Amino acid sequence: MPRTKKQFEEMRKLTRKKIQTAALHLFARKGLSATNVQEIADIAGISIGLLYKHYRTKEDMFYELVEIAFNGLKEISIRLCADESPKVILERIIDEIYEELANNEDFTNLLKLLTQALLSSREDEKLARLLAEDFTMLQALANLIRRGQELGEFRSGDSFEMAIFFLSTIQGITIMQEAFQPVFKLPAKSFITNFLYEE
Repeated sequence: MPRTKKQFEEMRKLTRKKIQTAALHLFARKGLSATNVQEIADIAGISIGLLYKHYRTKEDMFYELVEIAFNGLKEISIRLCADESPKVILERIIDEIYEELANNEDFTNLLKLLTQALLSSREDEKLARLLAEDFTMLQALANLIRRGQELGEFRSGDSFEMAIFFLSTIQGITIMQEAFQPVFKLPAKSFITNFLYEE
C-alpha cells in the first residue's frame, strides 16, 4: 500500500529530528568547527545525501538548534513574569532544570550549545541577534528577584548582579557535568538558591 502524504511528512519530521539530535550531540561535545557533516549523518543513521535534503550546511543546523534553545529562553522569560510568589516561581523553575539536567541529555546539550553561541556572538551577526533574547531573560530574572526583594522573599542586593550569578551557576554546572563525567554529581539545589535568602 503506497504511503500517504501525511506518512511522508511524518517520516520527514522524524528524519529531521534524528539529524538535529545527532548534530546537537556533536556540536555540544566538539563545537561547530570540529564537527563534519558526515559524522552527523553517521550518528543519525542516514545517508549524507538525505541529510543535504534537509540542511544545506552544518551552519544551518547550528543556527536552527540555537534558535530552538533561545525559544526555550523566551518561554522561561514569560514564566518569570507570572503574577505569583517570586520564590515559588524560581524554585519551580530550578526543580524543572534539575530534573532535565539529571534525565535529559538533549537539554544539557542545548545549554552547552547556548554557551558556545554566546561566546561566538560578537563575531556572528545571526548569533548576536539571538543574544538579545538571552538578555531579555536575564532582565526578566533580575525583575523577579527585585520583586522578591520588595516582598521580603529575597535578600537585598543588586538584582541584576544576582541574576547574572544565578545564570552563571547553571551554565557552569552544565560545563562541569560534561568535564567530570562519570564522577560528576549535581550539587544540592540549596547551593544555588541560598544566596537569595536572608539567613
